[in-house]
Amino acid sequence: MQELKMRRKESWIGLSAAAVLLASMPAAGDVFDVNTFEDGNDGACNVRGCTLREAINACTGTPGNDTILLDAGVYTLSVPGNDNGGLGGDLDVNFGQVEIVGFGKGVTIIDADGINRVFDVGPLNAPTSLILRDLTIRGGVAQGLEFAGGVRVFPGSTLVLDNVEVLDCHAGDDGGGLWIGGEAYVADSLVSGCSVTFGSGNGGGIWVSHSGTTPGVLTLERSVVSGNSAPNGGGGLSVRGDAFIIDSTIGPNGGTFPTGILYPVTWAGNVVAERSTFTGLTGVVLLNSALNTLSMTNCTVSGNGGGVPAIHVGFGGGTASLDHCTVTANASGGIGRFGGTVTLHGTIVAGNGGGDINGAVVSEGWNLIGSTAGASISGDTTGNLLNMAPLLGPLADNGGYTMTHAAQTGSPAIDAADLASSPNLDQRGFLRPLDGDGNGSVMPDIGAVEVSLAPVKPGDLDGNGVVDGADVGAMLGQWGGAGSGDLDGNGIVDGADLGLLLANWGG
Repeated sequence: MQELKMRRKESWIGLSAAAVLLASMPAAGDVFDVNTFEDGNDGACNVRGCTLREAINACTGTPGNDTILLDAGVYTLSVPGNDNGGLGGDLDVNFGQVEIVGFGKGVTIIDADGINRVFDVGPLNAPTSLILRDLTIRGGVAQGLEFAGGVRVFPGSTLVLDNVEVLDCHAGDDGGGLWIGGEAYVADSLVSGCSVTFGSGNGGGIWVSHSGTTPGVLTLERSVVSGNSAPNGGGGLSVRGDAFIIDSTIGPNGGTFPTGILYPVTWAGNVVAERSTFTGLTGVVLLNSALNTLSMTNCTVSGNGGGVPAIHVGFGGGTASLDHCTVTANASGGIGRFGGTVTLHGTIVAGNGGGDINGAVVSEGWNLIGSTAGASISGDTTGNLLNMAPLLGPLADNGGYTMTHAAQTGSPAIDAADLASSPNLDQRGFLRPLDGDGNGSVMPDIGAVEVSLAPVKPGDLDGNGVVDGADVGAMLGQWGGAGSGDLDGNGIVDGADLGLLLANWGG
């Protein structure tokens, strides 16, 4: 039991608030220690033999919030079948809450080995919660044209992935890696190498569904969705429901346009993205229905191409809003607005091949547009800087969880945004505003990154010029993972980094 407490304590750090609320509920049920890597189901889970399948089935038969402990190693599924009761094929999780804890990504591995998807959550249509921590799932293949090669989450059920890899999973139809009909919280995780094979399939990495009047909901934090593909679009994600993307990277992904995020026509897909980067995609997003909405704040859209604008609002409509974003270095255009509405505030759209903006957009002020050729700009044009280069550095690790473009010395974007309406943090989570041009006036920058001429002291995570309690709070929020608090560069925020921060206290 002490081992269980320690493994839980380590894995909670950095999980989203919503996931913590679910995942930290007291484990009033039983703890099952899987003691074999083999698959099987003789109906008993005890010291003489307990497979992962038997442990899950035992959880289904007991009340409360049950926990399954896995060792380092590969748990390979081998019992054939395609039922919903856990007899064979995928691992069926029904009723209550089940938490499965491993020893780390790439250390504890659950491999479906192509016999079926890996997990089904709530297939008997009873509210079910599955929590996966510190492990890898791989090798799931949905049967025929079924959904989800990795994990399928039915409406009314919940999935939490905390420090998990979903690798090389494939579906005939939608959702190569994850199919979300209920709710999913994905933190510090990777979805990669997943695909959809059927010609009309979407969501190679993740599919967020919509059942009746109830949307599926995805929250993605500090995670990466890359190396996935779908033949009908949405190589990374396809969203019929609601998706919240925070401190994450989408791309590169492959397949048919768009390989970033697809909103299926006639469905009310809604995406809110904050402090995230979209790169290496053939089209970042396609909105093509008046029901589609996209809200981006402190995001970078860079290095995309494939003959289509990075952000594409089609003739069918939709609403896209960008606040303090940077849209640059896209080979086939920055923004293409052919229907619906595109709104820009404090945003850089510059340096894109094929034109920065094609069509009419609405300004909310303080934007930098590299070239207005092909663009019509209405609304509040206060503070707009038109037809000038932003002088950005390359896409690079400038701190935070994602790659960004930082404005270089002499950039017109520095200190050129509105103090009253700018976010108080930039994409990296650093403080905004700062005095970026050294004139003594503290003003926010246009774009996703806030620049300061003053050298940032080690441990000054919010960039306010002093190492203080706020920086300790920021470091603790990253504890156990990667982030700007990794002062010694060893890939993890830990006690050594805290020591470096305290050494600079008050300075």
